[in-house]
Amino acid sequence: MRWKLITGNALALLVTSLMALFWVRSSVTDALSRDVTPMVERSVVLFDALRTAQGDRYRAEVVAIAAQEAAAGVYGATTTSAQAVAAFEQAQRTSRLMGEHYPPSRPRPADLVVFTNVQGRVLARNVDARQEANRNLAEEFEAVGVALRSGNAVRDYLRYDGQKWFDVVFAPVRREGAIVGLLGVGYELSDSVAAEDASRLGAEVGYLVREGDRFALQSLSFGTQTEKTGVLAWANGGNVDLIRIFNSDSSVPTAEIDVSGHRWRVSGHAVPGLIRPTRAGAVRPGFVVLRDLSAAREPSLGLALPILYLALFGLLLVLIHNIVVSNSVLQPIEVIEEGLLRIINGDQAHRLELQHPELGGIVYRINQLVQTFTGEEESDDSGRVSKAPPRPAPVAAPAAPVIDESAMSSTVDPIAAQRLGAEPEAEYYTRLRAEYLQARKAAGLGSSDGLSHEQFVEMVRASEGQLAQKYGFTSVRFTVGTQGSDVLFKPVPLS
Repeated sequence: MRWKLITGNALALLVTSLMALFWVRSSVTDALSRDVTPMVERSVVLFDALRTAQGDRYRAEVVAIAAQEAAAGVYGATTTSAQAVAAFEQAQRTSRLMGEHYPPSRPRPADLVVFTNVQGRVLARNVDARQEANRNLAEEFEAVGVALRSGNAVRDYLRYDGQKWFDVVFAPVRREGAIVGLLGVGYELSDSVAAEDASRLGAEVGYLVREGDRFALQSLSFGTQTEKTGVLAWANGGNVDLIRIFNSDSSVPTAEIDVSGHRWRVSGHAVPGLIRPTRAGAVRPGFVVLRDLSAAREPSLGLALPILYLALFGLLLVLIHNIVVSNSVLQPIEVIEEGLLRIINGDQAHRLELQHPELGGIVYRINQLVQTFTGEEESDDSGRVSKAPPRPAPVAAPAAPVIDESAMSSTVDPIAAQRLGAEPEAEYYTRLRAEYLQARKAAGLGSSDGLSHEQFVEMVRASEGQLAQKYGFTSVRFTVGTQGSDVLFKPVPLS
């Protein structure tokens, strides 16, 4: 019983605590998750504004360098070779100049600086005077043609060196008011760029570019290729139309994706400040902003764990309390049981000695019951006296008629047997009882035998059945007779 009580209370507390733990954790998880989507959406808007401002500054820096006399002086040389040498020197100088002011977060020299002629063919690049000589950038990149035709600086993301993508600004170079060529300045779109953006934004950032019939994640602020694969699975899936979204001014609907076992919320937008492509199949690059939903939910367990700790502490208290309470009840019961066994085994002088706030009354009644049978008068510590009740007067036992079985061994009287057998049963028993009571009265035994009529009939029937079975007769009936002061039933076999 002790362990049933303890186990029941412990299980009830444990189940209740676990339910509270899961309920609180679920509520906290929902609360922590609720703000992730709005934060992603706000981050997209904020990043779009940051990129717009940075792009404007980037374009202004390149335009300012293209407007310098040194840039225009490249085209003052009379031969192509001389222009290439001058372009190479100016390209290296431009790379250094950009590193003095740009990017704002961590200024560094430009990765790509190139001068072209008015047809968009390369004169020289900053890494080598003859590396890309006469390369037709106007055919490769729509932005070059747009800059030459419009006379305005144009910014775009280009895959310039094999698998490398660059954020490039093409600014027209003018000499005596006429466009004589372009200055192109670019920074490689590496993971470090995304990491710098993420540190400013407070959210993870990635850049998506279109390569053939699929999107490629050129830059991501966290993880390795494994994480890029998870983001690309979403970008190239059928649930989101990034081509339409990036070529328009709409934002990517916030989605929940799986990246390396974590759940992330993601949204995005086309990179601001780039030209809108008009060539068939061209897709404007875009950026995505991601927030780790699983990481946001992680504190939920820590916030809910105190409930579990309190539950374990409460469980310990319940165990201690139940052990103390059960012992305070079960040990006295064991004492009572042993005392009763001692009395049953004959020690009638033994009395239960037990002081207990709850069981004291029961002990007193048990002692009272024992002394009732022993006839002793006793009193308890409270002064209550228990006296043995008076013994009830003996009740006279019912007078059972004496049966004279000697008649069973004599010859059957056919006339008496015929007469008794013909008498209806109810009349027979009524007459027999009347004659029996009259004979008792006449013999001075009293006019009552202490039996009801039903008891008398039941007793007589039992005696008739026993005699019939004993002597092998089918049935037996009685007549009333006397012998001295005794009233006798004389059996008469009927068949």
